Amino acid sequence: MLEDISFYMVAKKDFNGKKTIIKFNRSFYDILQLSLKSTPISYVLVVLEAEEFVDMINKHALDKHIKSLQDIYPGFTLCYLINKLMRYLHKRFEN
Repeated sequence: MLEDISFYMVAKKDFNGKKTIIKFNRSFYDILQLSLKSTPISYVLVVLEAEEFVDMINKHALDKHIKSLQDIYPGFTLCYLINKLMRYLHKRFEN
């Protein structure tokens, strides 16, 4: 019988000082089945520094940025990865 595999992700403390723990369970068979499937990936990853992202929001430029990428990559899902966002927000809330 195949064992369950557990994945754990422990996030740093949030604004309230609580740790966030996310547990994800999948059986080994499910993971094997997923890895054998071939599906096209239609994502665009946008990597921004936290300050740049916040500036785009403050200048109301984020919607324009999203629209321009949607025009260039129709049918793709846009994913934004904001580097050091939590550190930036913590600094802002401390001041």
